[in-house]
Amino acid sequence: MHTKIKKLMGRTRVLSRGAQLAIFILAGVGAFLLRFEFIIPAVHLQHLFFGVAVWAVVKSVVFHLHLLDRGWWRFVSTPDLVRIASA
Repeated sequence: MHTKIKKLMGRTRVLSRGAQLAIFILAGVGAFLLRFEFIIPAVHLQHLFFGVAVWAVVKSVVFHLHLLDRGWWRFVSTPDLVRIASA
């Protein structure tokens, strides 16, 4: 079990970037849902997929170039995540 934890801890950057990408995608989809009052017309689904794909790629690149994708997970505790999720 100890070696599995070490392997997981060695991949924190990959896990961090994966979490950020998931957050970016959820934010983009959430923006579309709010815009269309939680019922996205079929005509706009193509725009949703294209927009969220561009949004996630550009935002990931900008975060990487400005070093915003490093270390933020150190400052978030489990109670913080519970409060964020409940909000």
